[in-house]
Amino acid sequence: MNLCIGSPSGAPREHRSPSGAAGRDDPSPQPPSTDHSLLTACAALAHPVRASIVERLAGRDMSAGQIAACFPLSRSAVSRHLGLLLRSKLVNVRSQSHHRVYSLNLESLDAISEWVDYCREHRGE
Repeated sequence: MNLCIGSPSGAPREHRSPSGAAGRDDPSPQPPSTDHSLLTACAALAHPVRASIVERLAGRDMSAGQIAACFPLSRSAVSRHLGLLLRSKLVNVRSQSHHRVYSLNLESLDAISEWVDYCREHRGE
């Protein structure tokens, strides 16, 4: 028997099968992993400059200089933000000529999206 751990009554949790039928024998859907990398990515996005960098990279890949030109910050400050985004795996970087070109890491964004979708789907259970 699958019990809802957070249920005050300890009553079995009602589940829906993939066909949408209600039942009590279906295994509880597991939330996406909330491992360290997901939490680190969310924390990185909490800063408005880093969130803005991610939004800009959604449109196209950009060099470090192009990104820095978008902000009233020193290049070293933007570089620190880019470093944190790299460590949190939200962006990738490649060398192109004499430039470092940044792009979004879609796998990290997908992990965040899956977690948000799970929370939406299971709200109120």
